[in-house]
Amino acid sequence: MTMYSPIAPPPVRPRTLHTWQFVALLAAVAAAFTGVCLYAAWSLNHPHAFTPYSGPTAAGADGIDVGQTLYAGVDFGDSASGTNVTNSVGPVGVTGSARYTVTYLICTLPAHGIGAIGSADSLTGLCSDVTPAAHQTYNTGSERQELVAAVTLLEPGAVTIRGADVDYTAGIQHGHQRVGIDVAVSTASTY
Repeated sequence: MTMYSPIAPPPVRPRTLHTWQFVALLAAVAAAFTGVCLYAAWSLNHPHAFTPYSGPTAAGADGIDVGQTLYAGVDFGDSASGTNVTNSVGPVGVTGSARYTVTYLICTLPAHGIGAIGSADSLTGLCSDVTPAAHQTYNTGSERQELVAAVTLLEPGAVTIRGADVDYTAGIQHGHQRVGIDVAVSTASTY
C-alpha cells in the first residue's frame, strides 16, 4: 500500500505594496491635500459679501447744478454673507469731462417704507442713519442697509462712474470686489 502524504499549501505571504505603488499612493494623497489647502486659502481671500458689478447705467441724473450732490444707491450686498467691515471704497472706470468728488456712504433704511434709494438729491427722510462707508461695519445680510455713492460735479460737464471697488473684511476673510452699477451725472449745460 502506498501512502500519500497531503501536500501542504504554499505559505500565504501578506500582500505588500511595491515601491512604485507606494510612491504613487503617496503622490495622490499629497496632491489631494495640496488641493484642499489651496482651495481653503483661496476661499479665505475671496469672500463674496457684495453683489458683483452689474454694468449698465442704472442710476444718475441729467441737468444737476454744479456743486449739487446726487446720491445713488450702488449695492445692497449679498444677503447670505452677514456683517463685514468695509476697509475702503473707491470709484472705478471714471469717464467724463467734469471735475467731481465722490464719497461712499452706508445708508440705513427706515424699518418701513423705502425699499431702495435709486437716485436722489437728498438722503433726508430716506435714511434713518448715514455713515461714511470706509472703516465701518456694514450688515450686508440685511436689506435695510445700502451702499450709496454721493457724486458732486465741481464744474459743468458729465461723469460716469463704472462701479466701486470695495476692500473689506468678513470674519477672518479679507476680500476685494468690484460692485455696484454705473452712475452717470451731468450738468444742465455740459459745454
